[in-house]
Amino acid sequence: MSSEKLQNATKIIERVKFALGVKTDDELANILKLKRSSVTSWRKRGKINLDAIVAICDNINMDWLIFGRGEMYPDGPPSTVRGKILKMLDDMDEDQQRDILKSIEKEKFIEERMNEYRRAS
Repeated sequence: MSSEKLQNATKIIERVKFALGVKTDDELANILKLKRSSVTSWRKRGKINLDAIVAICDNINMDWLIFGRGEMYPDGPPSTVRGKILKMLDDMDEDQQRDILKSIEKEKFIEERMNEYRRAS
């Protein structure tokens, strides 16, 4: 197996994670509804399940995603809420991004506790 093949798989995985705004292979696997070992296997084998990737990256320029050429969004960032959030995150430094993540995690934690409380009542 060529090291170029392995590198390309790793680069694609990293671009997918960037496009989806996730940091870890665990997060990517969760989005893909796969086990983390599947993503690890892609890296080791140098082969990726492109059907799974394309299904979740349908608004992303495939030339950018697969080969790293061109812009991530062929027609500019999507006007969806998710697209706007990604654009805003791209413009923030890492500390600001971490603050946003903490805030979201806090909101999610509160929501989960409230749901538990409602179920117990």
